Amino acid sequence: MGKRSKPWLNYRSGAPEREYPQTPKKKRSFRCALFWLFFGGHCGVHRLYLWEPKKAGKIFVLFIGMNFLSLMLLLLLFGDALSGSELAESIAFLLPYLIIVVFEATKLRGHVNAANKKFLLR
Repeated sequence: MGKRSKPWLNYRSGAPEREYPQTPKKKRSFRCALFWLFFGGHCGVHRLYLWEPKKAGKIFVLFIGMNFLSLMLLLLLFGDALSGSELAESIAFLLPYLIIVVFEATKLRGHVNAANKKFLLR
């Protein structure tokens, strides 16, 4: 094909289709998914790694909501004792992070296997 050729003009209706309807993807490993869970689990990065962007977005929104609720609950319960310290903010961040990581870590191997089965070409 030349530099100025237009391949879409050479379309033939009887031409064979591509063998693969989508681009082959690489197999996802459990170790890499676990790494992304620990270092980006609160943002749903491990779900992005497993080709699940909608679930990653839901995890991120859940994390933000849990952060807000836990901060408000800590300030409501302990009020003046935590108002000037950074302890309330760090607990409010750490608690939802740990909840998400523990919940997702228990099911991560199954998610990796399901993603590989669903998205890899046979």
